Amino acid sequence: MEKLSERQLILIGIAYILNTTLISVPNLVLGLARMDAWFSYGAAVLFFLPVLWMLARISRRFPGQDLFSVMIDSMPAAGRFLAAVFIFFYLFVLMRDLRMLIDFVNIILLPLTPLTVTASLLVITVIMIARGGMEILGRMTELWLPVLLIVIVLIPVFLFQDFDLRFIRPFFDRGLIPPLQGAYIVAPYIGEIIALPLICPGPVFRFRTGLTAMLTGMTALLLLTLYTILTLGTLIPDRVLFPTYEMVRQIRATDFLDRFDLPLVGIYLPTMITKVAYSLFVVCHGLHRMFPGLSARKLINPFGLAAYVGSFWLFDNTTQMLGFNRFWPVVALPVEVLLPVLLFLMLRRTKRSIRGGDGKEPGKERREEALGSSEYR
Repeated sequence: MEKLSERQLILIGIAYILNTTLISVPNLVLGLARMDAWFSYGAAVLFFLPVLWMLARISRRFPGQDLFSVMIDSMPAAGRFLAAVFIFFYLFVLMRDLRMLIDFVNIILLPLTPLTVTASLLVITVIMIARGGMEILGRMTELWLPVLLIVIVLIPVFLFQDFDLRFIRPFFDRGLIPPLQGAYIVAPYIGEIIALPLICPGPVFRFRTGLTAMLTGMTALLLLTLYTILTLGTLIPDRVLFPTYEMVRQIRATDFLDRFDLPLVGIYLPTMITKVAYSLFVVCHGLHRMFPGLSARKLINPFGLAAYVGSFWLFDNTTQMLGFNRFWPVVALPVEVLLPVLLFLMLRRTKRSIRGGDGKEPGKERREEALGSSEYR
């Protein structure tokens, strides 16, 4: 029987906020908000706190069931439709993140390797991780993400001499509109944390869990944004594809080790690959909840290959993918905000109506099946 601990769930939430955002968002947010990019990240996090609270209340009303089970069991027709929306949403996130990861590896690490070779190796790795199930995902996150967070905290030790405090002043010299535009761009990436209640039931997922993950992920983003501004200034980041990586490239550990960025990327890549595997797991887990006769493990291979094809079909290159960030909030925010609000209102019940006539909680007999994913044994 597979289970996630609260610590593992917090780390998965941090990975959802941190990993993809480091690649795709900083150049656009820094280009809009410049030295006030910290306000953009903070405003986006505050915007999603009520959403997390509502999802936590739903999980509390239906203990032992993840959000997919709650929707389908409580509202067979409407619940299946809403579950399908979440599945399609995370399928698109899977394709987008996979293409982003492929291009990042191809541009930064393997520029002479054919793109299809790089993509094939990454897809096979993602599929193998996702086939391991929820517990393997949690353990891999527990292994790599704390190391990444420690590295983020220690970066000033290597870059302190390159910091220029003049780059962070003055505050709000362009008004509040540009930072709010930056918050609008980064908000959909922060909102992907709503995957936590989709894969984990109420006893583990609580508001405190989501809040800890969100605040920790935001703190890491703020630190990296601050390092980037202090190192590169406010004009360079929006002119490069990966400003966070360019900041890391400034690290010189010694006179002979001038590519210290490579071991740091070696720490980041496993966390990013695991994050892509989360989305693949969410898609297959949701389909298993909708159609219990389907095995989630058997669905991983075809949907992993479909994501491989879809990632190239949807995006021609990195520039197009980064430009899509301006339109992405229009698609993502209704799913990440309006659907949780709608679910909260539709599933709102009194304590008496939640319990059956025998005083037992609905779905009690399914608690063990919901807590672990028995199809991954």
